[in-house]
Order: sequence, then C-alpha cells, then structure tokens
Amino acid sequence: MQTFLGDFYHLSMKYGYPPKVILLNSENQTSNFVLKLLNHNQNRILQFESSLDEGVLHILE
Repeated sequence: MQTFLGDFYHLSMKYGYPPKVILLNSENQTSNFVLKLLNHNQNRILQFESSLDEGVLHILE
C-alpha cells in the first residue's frame, strides 16, 4: 500500500507492528525513481522484513 500521509508511521509508533512500515522520503519523484530507490535498498528491505525488532524502515532519497 502506498500513501502520502504519515498515518501508518504514527500508528506503528503508537501500537507497534504488524504491519511493518517502509517510509520513503522521495517527494515529487517519478515512479521509475521510486522503483530504482526500492531496488537499490533491496537488501535493507529484506533484512527489515525478517527483523523481529523493527517496525519502521526509513529510506531516504
């Protein structure tokens, strides 16, 4: 799910996870840019997915 609001981030901080949240800070970027950003961070995302201690992953452009 994609959202431009921080609602899921704040809910995750308040109630914990699941769901886990990947927060992309990539304002006004194309879909291709976001896809490249996700591909570039694939290892971090996979580690985050399997982590039992983390509920939010921040990815900066």
